[in-house]
Amino acid sequence: MLAWPLMLSGLIVWGAHFAGVYGIASIFALFGASESLASRITQGGFTLLCLAADVALLLLALRLARRTPDEVTRWRHWIAAMGAVLSFFGVFWQGLPALLLG
Repeated sequence: MLAWPLMLSGLIVWGAHFAGVYGIASIFALFGASESLASRITQGGFTLLCLAADVALLLLALRLARRTPDEVTRWRHWIAAMGAVLSFFGVFWQGLPALLLG
């Protein structure tokens, strides 16, 4: 029952980061402060939070994969781990402009 949420958890973090960063940028743009330091700090903090979530999901999936004797369940945990890795790089790439552009 929990196989699908675990396998998709990394991609869910990536999607939440995508929506969150653009939501933050839109809110700051409403007030004419889209290029302000507060906007970059907020987006950077949200990016770091999502990166930490990806690392936690990766460690959880790897621990579960090592402890599972069943091959199918182990494969599902490896899929979850690879989704977390993909999400980590996607979140990092997407959050990088907020930290570099000034």
